[in-house]
Amino acid sequence: MFIHVRVKPNSSKDEVVKFSSDRYFVYLKASPENNEANMQLIKMLSRYLGIPYNNLSIKHGRRIELKGFQEPRIMVQVLDN
Repeated sequence: MFIHVRVKPNSSKDEVVKFSSDRYFVYLKASPENNEANMQLIKMLSRYLGIPYNNLSIKHGRRIELKGFQEPRIMVQVLDN
């Protein structure tokens, strides 16, 4: 299972918005520096999706806003614009 996530770091809120079964927009207060936003993204999605934190990882897009996750264990895969 792939999920596609667009991320807005340095936001005024932490929120997950679901657009379809596999597309999400995530607002993060965390900064993209020092991998803070990516770590916060994984924490928020694991809570939102109800899956263990260790089963979620970023597959592609660690350095861009559009990310993708896939599940064998769930990974994030980032899509290009």
